[in-house]
Amino acid sequence: AADEADDSFDALNSLIDSWGTQPGTMYTVTRSVTTCAAFAASYTIGVGGTFNMARPEPASLRNAGFIIPGTSGTSLVEKPIPILTDDMYARLQMKALQNSQPTMLYYNPTNESTGLGRINLWPILDQAVDIVLYVQVPVSQFPDLATSVLLVPGLDRALRYNLALEIAPMLTATPSPLVM
Repeated sequence: AADEADDSFDALNSLIDSWGTQPGTMYTVTRSVTTCAAFAASYTIGVGGTFNMARPEPASLRNAGFIIPGTSGTSLVEKPIPILTDDMYARLQMKALQNSQPTMLYYNPTNESTGLGRINLWPILDQAVDIVLYVQVPVSQFPDLATSVLLVPGLDRALRYNLALEIAPMLTATPSPLVM
């Protein structure tokens, strides 16, 4: 029935949404490059921020780097930089130290006043530098019931069985022991 299909579709997208916080369901890593201005203590990350992208969960920020100034074209030289934990960043004693190249990156995903996250580079840049982020992207919600969607291997089965469990109570059905 149409109402059951609509309810099941909502349950499917709710399931996909909840999986978006689980690293095992993120199958694509995007590489994005953002120019960071000199002398900024921090940069915002999120839609409309300095790093204009969906604000990533901490576990989905996989790697970071910077493009060494003076390289251009197809022969860019990208140097990896480690991502610090909260404790590691807290132990940095000279947070205002400046240099032309960052050696570490700290990501704070929450800022209640703006809804954006914050990225701090250490040392603080004394010239503009291109920063590279590698972020795992979660499975997207389905646009409608008719659009074909290409799924990564194994995801189709996981969706079918988990969706069956999600919608069974709504349909007053009992899933088979094989599904459970």
